[in-house]
Amino acid sequence: MVSSHYEAFISYRHNERDSAVAAEIQRSLEHYRIPKSLRDRTGIRKIGRIFRDKEELPITSDLAEEIREALISSDFLILICSPAWNESRWCRRELEAFLKTHDRSHVLTVISEGEPEEVVPELLLEEEILREGEDGQIEEVTVLHELLSADYRMPFSRARKEELPRLLSSLLSCPYDELIRRDAAYRTRRLVRWFSAAAVLSLAAIFYLVWSNARIRENYENTLIQQSKNLAAQSEEKRKSGDVTEAVRLALEALPGAEKERPPVTEAEYALTRSLGAYDFPEKPVCVRTLSARAEITAFEVNPEGDGILAMDRARGLVVWNREGERLAYWTFYTDEVPAFLPVPGHRAVIYGGGSILLMDYLKGEQIWERELSSSTPEVLLFPGEDPEAFSLLLSDGNRFLLFDGESGELLGEKKAPFLSVTRETLEGSEAAEKEAGEITGLSLSEDGKTVLALF
Repeated sequence: MVSSHYEAFISYRHNERDSAVAAEIQRSLEHYRIPKSLRDRTGIRKIGRIFRDKEELPITSDLAEEIREALISSDFLILICSPAWNESRWCRRELEAFLKTHDRSHVLTVISEGEPEEVVPELLLEEEILREGEDGQIEEVTVLHELLSADYRMPFSRARKEELPRLLSSLLSCPYDELIRRDAAYRTRRLVRWFSAAAVLSLAAIFYLVWSNARIRENYENTLIQQSKNLAAQSEEKRKSGDVTEAVRLALEALPGAEKERPPVTEAEYALTRSLGAYDFPEKPVCVRTLSARAEITAFEVNPEGDGILAMDRARGLVVWNREGERLAYWTFYTDEVPAFLPVPGHRAVIYGGGSILLMDYLKGEQIWERELSSSTPEVLLFPGEDPEAFSLLLSDGNRFLLFDGESGELLGEKKAPFLSVTRETLEGSEAAEKEAGEITGLSLSEDGKTVLALF
């Protein structure tokens, strides 16, 4: 004998759809959290147990004793209405057994499949009652009832919000709208709490990122400062050992620049002034290093790599020293005049004058290319390329402009004067006069580096 009390008994056909709806309703009802105000008013703390038979009823002429006792002990009967329910005589017997001890107002219908007018049992839609007729006689009449069923043909997530309150309103004896409003208010409060927590976490994360970035920036600047101090110390050591060139290079590396984010450091500024001799005031000039040449020096340059000094002497010889003053190479050019030279990247030099221009590798002593010119004293401008060792040459040859590829010596363009100016890319410009200009005697590059100015 079952003596336990049940809040409701779920009657359903044991097919896949109706079983799923029955399980969803049982779980939702038993786990429903009744609002506090409703608990205080009704005294109901929670929904009681829900009976759901998980096994098929045995084939017998009568309901099982356990089912019968559960029906008697249940306050409500929840019918999962579907075409399958109507086909089950055992489900009908459960309804008939429940109505023997309960009022039909305690029968709640749930539509799982089909249309309400097709699947709701006629026993609930019609009722035979006795009443007094117009002639005073007692007669039996049929009364039609309109049931408001919970619709579970929709997704369960939506049904929990819209249709479950219909069942709860009967079980808790409260209006459906009140449950809907309380549920909406509960969800709103929950969203507010969630968004508040999310906002607090977001602010905390932002604060941490700002703080972390500030610490990273501070540590990075401290690292740069320490590096600058180390470079300044190395510069001072090189200066004391007599390597002034390296001392200057290290001091400049320790200072801020256009492409460097280093903060200014006093030690680096002091190292630069010391390496340049700004604080040294000897009574007489002091010779730091002597470089020997075969004849009088006419011009000298430091190569782009910064590791060598090139000079041209009166004997038409190009001499190369390293930074320590050691002579690396010497070549003589057999021309009538002393040629000019221009160091270019890749330990190479452009030599021009005496009616020719050539490119040579001065470390290997190899001539790379040579071109003849009509002018013995051309003017030359060098334009660096995108590659570190690429370049082009714009030079004057009498009254012509010639543009050469520096790597191969290939003539890229030629333009005859007169011109006020030309661009280094196209050799295009404006004419100065209708008559032909004389020999070009000077070339100059504009401040923006895009226009070449010529002097005739």
